[in-house]
Amino acid sequence: MNCINNMALRRFKQTKYYTLSFSIILFILLVLPSRVSAIESSDIGMLPAYPDPEVEFSDSWFIYNLDLGETKQDAVRIFNKSDEVIPIKLYPVDAGTTTDGNFAPYDEFAERSGVGAWIEIDQYRLDLEPDSDILIPFTITIPTEDVDVGDHAGAIILERINRSIPRAGQTGLELVSRIGVRVFETVPGEVKKELNIKEFKWQFQAIAEKRDATTLESLWYSFLKFIGFKRQLVFGIGLENQGNVRLEPTATIVVKNIFNQTVGMFEPATYAKKIQKHSLGMILPQKDTFVPIFWSKEVPLLDYYKVMANVSFDDGNRTVQAKTNILIIPYNLIGVVLAVLFLIVLMYYIRRFMIIREKLRLPKHQVLVGENLTN
Repeated sequence: MNCINNMALRRFKQTKYYTLSFSIILFILLVLPSRVSAIESSDIGMLPAYPDPEVEFSDSWFIYNLDLGETKQDAVRIFNKSDEVIPIKLYPVDAGTTTDGNFAPYDEFAERSGVGAWIEIDQYRLDLEPDSDILIPFTITIPTEDVDVGDHAGAIILERINRSIPRAGQTGLELVSRIGVRVFETVPGEVKKELNIKEFKWQFQAIAEKRDATTLESLWYSFLKFIGFKRQLVFGIGLENQGNVRLEPTATIVVKNIFNQTVGMFEPATYAKKIQKHSLGMILPQKDTFVPIFWSKEVPLLDYYKVMANVSFDDGNRTVQAKTNILIIPYNLIGVVLAVLFLIVLMYYIRRFMIIREKLRLPKHQVLVGENLTN
């Protein structure tokens, strides 16, 4: 009897050991993998020399409405606030926008076929004297042909020249400091304002954990993120400007639940909106953009949303819409539950197998006539 009790105790300990081992392995596999413009310098600056108080943004940008073949003389104001001589060079470039709608001047050596080719600057290189404020004239001339009606974008770039001589064997990257002033030219003619929503997407994004979290808190937070907690929605709107003038659209996102109740209505607070007072950035003619929009609310494990994006343009007089549906299902949590159930069933059959195996190992005894449990 003692022998049988000892074997049963060994089987129980082995089963408990296997269960604990499988649990630890499952935790490691499931949890641990988730760890893991205009520019302005403090020394120098550049602005339009002759802003027009009647034209919005003319104190920061050059804004023209020149016809084909027309020429205009203008100047850029450059100041040096430092107490040293700063060598610089000036050059015009064409410009576009980034994928999220921010203004982006092209590189100095990029091909110039628009505004960058229409501007001629009187002085290309010069030395800025300490505590100086000077005007540099330039001329913009619109070609007489092969120019589309509507908006064209470019910039005048000021680049600081690095005259330091690299030492022998010196390696690394050389940082180039550039500041610029935007140049917008609108060729007169029939204005066409057309905006199209190419796509309206969404995806989950994990909410950042606190910086001073301990290792244990980080592991627990990672586990919560893995099974579906601690996440929010990020929407993405792809827009295409099908007109001939630049557009600065705004958007309102409306989120409703399965009962058609509004659970979210917000305007995207993007970088462009804070700086330039418009929410979806700038879209140049015949260009497109893709703007991410963050919803700060933490989404539940299971829900269903109907989302509508209302994008307004042409000073809010026209609106285009896009819709999408979101079904939130905690697939990872379901996977964890199924994995745990699988382990429980597996442990059950492993235990049965071990009991049967131990029974088969017990010595067989042929009961003789007259034998009983007492003798």
